Amino acid sequence: MRKISSLIWRSIVRAGLEKEVAAALVIEEFKKVLLKKFGQKILKRVKILHFKNGILSLSVLSSVIAQEIKLNEKNLLKKINEKFGKKLVERIRFQSS
Repeated sequence: MRKISSLIWRSIVRAGLEKEVAAALVIEEFKKVLLKKFGQKILKRVKILHFKNGILSLSVLSSVIAQEIKLNEKNLLKKINEKFGKKLVERIRFQSS
């Protein structure tokens, strides 16, 4: 008997939506990692724009927050990639809001 998660994933792949679903999962995991590392306040000051081609793009309200995330980037990415068992996220990019 197959696990329901594998059946769902096969349906997603057949529909050609695996990149979109993987991006949504990465974004949700990044939110969890941020929350655990920095607390609830940071989620109000960070907007996750998108995940594409291994790059997680963010918009932040201040350069201080951007610097904090940048200083912890290696550890944040390690935690996200460990969750998925492979290197999905290569770097974080900050965009002006």
